[in-house]
Amino acid sequence: MSSKAATSPPNIDAEAEAARVREVLRRAVARVCPGELSSQREDIVQAAMVRLLERQGRGEELAGRPASYLWKVAFTTALDELRRTQRRREVKPVESSSQASAQEETPELAAPAARPELRLAMTGCLGQLVPSRRQAVALYLHGFTAEEAARSSSWTVKRTQNLIFRGLQDLRRCLTQKGYSP
Repeated sequence: MSSKAATSPPNIDAEAEAARVREVLRRAVARVCPGELSSQREDIVQAAMVRLLERQGRGEELAGRPASYLWKVAFTTALDELRRTQRRREVKPVESSSQASAQEETPELAAPAARPELRLAMTGCLGQLVPSRRQAVALYLHGFTAEEAARSSSWTVKRTQNLIFRGLQDLRRCLTQKGYSP
């Protein structure tokens, strides 16, 4: 019974600390989050909590961190999410305008069979990439940022950026050799 009494106060303290951290993050995200991300505020708070827990898992002591530190985490998390949404918006119009101009220039690409051919060409070219480049490029093409890809692959961000850059170069080169130009 004495062991339960000794273990329950730290759990209560940990829960209280987590509630305090979440509340500070909630206020910070509400303050720094732009209007276009207002529907995602709770997701941003959750992502910030995950970042803090990852740091705690690596041995950093987070208890007693000042609110200014938590505001910084909230700000960088909101900024990352804003960059991610802007990048998604930029990619979609570029793809559609390049497809429209490609269709105007070469009518044979407008045929329904052209898309499966391109998909097969891309799959073939991706298969020829070095495995680490293939993985980095695949994550990039699925919408992952270099930071997210680095976290999921246990690579440094710089290495991931390098693998993406070189992998995309190889992919372009292969597609050009197969007759698909940018």
